[in-house]
Amino acid sequence: MHKILNSVEELYGKGRLFNHMILAPGRSIGEHTHVGDNEIFYFLRGSGIYNDNGTSVRVFPGDTAVCNDGELHGLVNDGDEPLEFIALILY
Repeated sequence: MHKILNSVEELYGKGRLFNHMILAPGRSIGEHTHVGDNEIFYFLRGSGIYNDNGTSVRVFPGDTAVCNDGELHGLVNDGDEPLEFIALILY
């Protein structure tokens, strides 16, 4: 589930996504490479495994993960509760 917090126009050409995301237990955001932008996750609730360019890192509330232009990332909720986070994609 996700809720768009701002439209592309409200990001003034600086980005394309600002979302409140909830990833259900057992769900994932598949591995992908960012080209021409970067993505920042700020974790609010739950825990999961973040793929940071092939390195698995456990994330918890209060953690931030950054995927820069040309880098690969992914996210898996391997816990029992929803994994809630904010996602921001900037150019």
